[in-house]
Amino acid sequence: MMVQHQSYQNLRSSLRQMRKRKTIIPNNRSLHQYHDKIRALLSDADTALIKKEFLKIEKINGKISQICKKYKKSSILEENEEAANHSCILQINSDLIFYVSQFYKTGYSYQFSASWGNLQDSLDCCDFLIRTCKKEESEHFEKIRLYLSSFERLYPFLFVSPGQTIKLICSICGKEPLDEDCPHIPGNLYWGEIAGYNVTEIVNVDHVAIIPHPKDKRCVICIDDNDQKFNNLRELFDNTPRPFTPLHIQINKIIRKNSDLASHERMGICPCQSGLMYDDCCKDKEILEIPHYNYQFGDFNELISYEII
Repeated sequence: MMVQHQSYQNLRSSLRQMRKRKTIIPNNRSLHQYHDKIRALLSDADTALIKKEFLKIEKINGKISQICKKYKKSSILEENEEAANHSCILQINSDLIFYVSQFYKTGYSYQFSASWGNLQDSLDCCDFLIRTCKKEESEHFEKIRLYLSSFERLYPFLFVSPGQTIKLICSICGKEPLDEDCPHIPGNLYWGEIAGYNVTEIVNVDHVAIIPHPKDKRCVICIDDNDQKFNNLRELFDNTPRPFTPLHIQINKIIRKNSDLASHERMGICPCQSGLMYDDCCKDKEILEIPHYNYQFGDFNELISYEII
């Protein structure tokens, strides 16, 4: 199996073209100035990401957050919900660049648990932008999501999901989810706010389960960042000089006798990478098929030849 990705130069070029198309910018001139400022800062953040100027991206994200708050406030005062929602979309776009930068920053320094959290935040931003933007715009974020999601399979985490009873309220109106007077749909935008549910009380927790494919992948069994289980990631980051280096991951299968894995931790993740514990998966099998990853990187110069806006 070969997973191939388009180079970030092409992705970034597509995003530049998307930002030039003023498809959702309000006509109001006083609101228009906010978009122009944010668009210029987003271009600066794009360039800083490739140059690995992570601190600069953090500062840019802070500036964009301040402008987006003013943008949203002015939009509400002028009763322009489309513009208010647009301010949120631009904020999430900025957050995407920020979380990607933090993913690479922590990955380069072998802080793999932290990098996992930043990767999940990046994917959440992509999911929001894919769902919220128009089709021709969301396709660009789908490509970025495809690239980032390739890293997930290299993390040797076991996922934990608690069985619990909780009380929820709508983040917009404060009503309970089944209340007929609550018109808000989770994930949708309302006057620049993303609708969702807030937990007001954890009534009880009756069990904790280890599952291979949870909806929320942030709850994991911690592994020391120095553990050999992260060797694949060390190799990958060591050979990735810049974020979004063109990457090809080839996945092969190695056939091993189970007797050769006698020292494998029973409570550790199964070598077949099903996401289950070894004790609950392949411990009693005679033969195991273990994934083996080969990495191929594209032309590094390809990333610095783009036109800077």
